[in-house]
Amino acid sequence: MTAPIEIILATAAHEAGFMALQAANLVANIPMAHHASGFVTTPFTSEQYATLVNERYLMVAMAEDQLIGYVVSASWDFLQHYPIFAYMIELLPSLSLDGVMMSEHHSYQYGPVCIDAAWRGKNLLPHMFDEAKTHMSSRYPYSLTFVNSRNHRSREAHIRKLGLQHLRDFSLGNSINCVIF
Repeated sequence: MTAPIEIILATAAHEAGFMALQAANLVANIPMAHHASGFVTTPFTSEQYATLVNERYLMVAMAEDQLIGYVVSASWDFLQHYPIFAYMIELLPSLSLDGVMMSEHHSYQYGPVCIDAAWRGKNLLPHMFDEAKTHMSSRYPYSLTFVNSRNHRSREAHIRKLGLQHLRDFSLGNSINCVIF
């Protein structure tokens, strides 16, 4: 029998589970041979974790007492010190959805999202996405994200399972990334 899954706002009590899941899936920590299983590229420190919790930017998926996934949904202001997000902020005026030009004021960055390897492929992503979107909808009507072009599993999951629309490709550094919403 599968444990019931709860998707909730993160608290300080979830930090150890978050940090462990992040470390296990951070691209810098896993061998290239395992990249096909998926990875995350944005690391968060304990101090940043506390801000994510305080600003209500982080949701976690829990199976009993085990943290099995997380999704960050944060303002551009919070993420702007990361080069990838600073670059995306510059791109916002060139992006439009539903005839609306994107800006920092009415959109947020969805992601990173990370699911424990044992729970991938079990339809958890759509539920996490829906909860995050519902939670953020009172603050921002639009969400944007990027997927590293080397992360084929994540790209396919976001397009196929979530129905997200590819807006454009962009490159920064050594990798090509695609923006989707």
